Amino acid sequence: MDERMPTEVDTDTWIWADETDDYIDNLDDRYLEYDLDELGPGKWMLFVKTDDLDEIWIKIRDLTVTDQLGCGAKSATMKPNSKARNSHEKLICVYVSEASDFVEVASVLWKLFQNNLVPPYQKSVPFKTDSATLAGNYVKDTKRPVSTYKLFPKEIDGKSLEEFIDYFRKEYLKM
Repeated sequence: MDERMPTEVDTDTWIWADETDDYIDNLDDRYLEYDLDELGPGKWMLFVKTDDLDEIWIKIRDLTVTDQLGCGAKSATMKPNSKARNSHEKLICVYVSEASDFVEVASVLWKLFQNNLVPPYQKSVPFKTDSATLAGNYVKDTKRPVSTYKLFPKEIDGKSLEEFIDYFRKEYLKM
């Protein structure tokens, strides 16, 4: 785990936090019954104002390394990044190990909201596969959506984790 704060780093583009091996061992595999094609890793993306960056990062980092949130996380630092949409916001990514695992994907987003980690000024939270990133698909470059999912707070508000997983499966996977 990187102990540095994002706002104190200007030599590296990202700082990272990783789960323990127990995270992968304890994943729910209910999604397998739907015969979804594996997509590989993906991430929920939070666009955080620099003033809020360290506070949100500490919470995400600590939840991640204790196997309570995703399989990994990274935060942009103060080093300039040509892929950034806005110089006053920094990206925090919270990873899932398998983007087709709708249980893991939905659970991580639900936990982000339950822990008040989605900034109130972020209107929706996009999810993007790593394959889209590796293919060079960025909103800034394409001017079109590049995310697999995009959820709004009202879609989660008041739902238990089980209710949200069921909602996510029905609405976004059309099953």
